[in-house]
Amino acid sequence: MLPIRRGLATMLGLEVFESSSASLFGGEKKLSVRDFALPSEYANRNVVLLARPSNAPLPDALPAGAGGFSVLGVVQLSGGTAPYENRQAFESDVSRHQVPPGSEVYRKYAGESGGAWPGPLGDVYAWSIDSAEPKPEWHARFQGGATPAITRRHKSFFTVEMPSGADGLGAAKVASTITYPAKPPAGRHSGRLMEPSIWPRIAPIWPSSTHFPHPVDSLHEEDDTRLVDVEDGRTCAEPPTLDSHGFELCRSPCVATDLDDAAQLEAYLAQTARLVQRATRADLVVPFHHARDRFGKRGGAVERVHGDYTAASGPQMLQEPGVEAMSTMRRGAILNVWRNVSSEAVRSKPLALCHVGSVAPDDGGEGRAERRMGMNLSLHYSPAHRWSYFPRMTRDEALVFYTYDGRADEPRFTFHAAFDPLPDTAPDAPPRVAMIVRCAALFETSSDTGGSATQEWSGENAFEFLLRNFN
Repeated sequence: MLPIRRGLATMLGLEVFESSSASLFGGEKKLSVRDFALPSEYANRNVVLLARPSNAPLPDALPAGAGGFSVLGVVQLSGGTAPYENRQAFESDVSRHQVPPGSEVYRKYAGESGGAWPGPLGDVYAWSIDSAEPKPEWHARFQGGATPAITRRHKSFFTVEMPSGADGLGAAKVASTITYPAKPPAGRHSGRLMEPSIWPRIAPIWPSSTHFPHPVDSLHEEDDTRLVDVEDGRTCAEPPTLDSHGFELCRSPCVATDLDDAAQLEAYLAQTARLVQRATRADLVVPFHHARDRFGKRGGAVERVHGDYTAASGPQMLQEPGVEAMSTMRRGAILNVWRNVSSEAVRSKPLALCHVGSVAPDDGGEGRAERRMGMNLSLHYSPAHRWSYFPRMTRDEALVFYTYDGRADEPRFTFHAAFDPLPDTAPDAPPRVAMIVRCAALFETSSDTGGSATQEWSGENAFEFLLRNFN
């Protein structure tokens, strides 16, 4: 078992009344009453509950050990975007928000019963409490002189610096092995021969092009396995986004229960296209390839760091039949949508993704792809690389990431790989089963950054050629 890194886990916190904990964790309280709409970026995230003993608000910032509150547990919230229209609507929800007329909280938000609406703080919102988990070990440890440092982010929300690896607290980072392709020696080319049996599965990923321009015996296949920190993307105060990191976790309940059924598969591909369109604001999204990823199967999950496209093959793929609408568009991108389609959360071999901003052009290079030859973008190890993953993904979540983004001055690629078992992976953890859909996202106009892709990603010593073995 690999060690958990110690340090600080930056988490999102919410101040609450200590008196509300019994109904919250007992399941009676289904709504949280607030005087502002729930920000969308805080929905469906693990939120640490910071309990204050009185009605007085917490200070905007407290250093570690300052006291004045305790840590109760974790909730996940959603909804809360529309206010109550009137007092009657608010009071009719009393069984769910547990704020009866005459109570201290009622007077705070709604004023006196029968008075003017809205109350003294203005509009009243109710956020759905999707889950609430008490953490008695946190409550025992993080109070008095052992409270974590907090800083107010937005109204009742705080940034909380929890010690990672603390009892009952999932680590913000885990130390795990990531397998890179080793840099080939002079005159050799990173790559390997692929078995004919799996070639039909992977060949459609790449565009048509020319044959491998070098002798087959020049291929060099060697792994470079490194121990790196992999961040838990769920615990970040600023969650990873497509713009900031090149990847984003989206809540998106799966519309299909049987992806072997043609009608359900068609509905799922349409759902995926809508998801990518919302995430990227593209004018047109075309799903052009999908595959079931069963870890342990031939041609399944890949444990070697790679990018699916290059600065050359990305634009070529956007010109392929079925995606040729690119000819009428100004810019295009290719994204993968990775979803766990098992009934169980992912507990083995999750997907690790490298932050796009941590990769320098000379860390890798581009190549060509064809029906007899494919090529991944190759990445060689650098200590500057930053990695993230999202533990225990469910069917209701989708991981969206760029495999080629040609809208900016420099093309961007999100390198990724399945990685070694995590500290909480049990020996009997079921194999992961995922659906991967590759989508072309097309844009009528260029992005604000404009420009054209440069040739910085062209170091041939970093190519990763994948050739079909015809022997």
